Amino acid sequence: MGDLLELGEVARLTGTHPGLVERMVCLGLIEPEVRIPQLLFPPSTIQRIYRILRLRNDLGINWIGVGLVLDLLDRIDELEQRLENE
Repeated sequence: MGDLLELGEVARLTGTHPGLVERMVCLGLIEPEVRIPQLLFPPSTIQRIYRILRLRNDLGINWIGVGLVLDLLDRIDELEQRLENE
């Protein structure tokens, strides 16, 4: 659990407010590894938040759309990994 990041650290590393990170959790866009007693995130969360911010800020996609796009991008990543392993 030593490599998990606290909420404030995730916010600082991504240049966002902790409340925005919490909103992303509530919307199901990011998933903490641990919820109690505090939110703790795997390091991969940083890259996912950058992706979310690009979708929101650069492309103007709303929160619901961001969730759909992330699901599709995750599926593409899965399929690409499967192809590489064949």
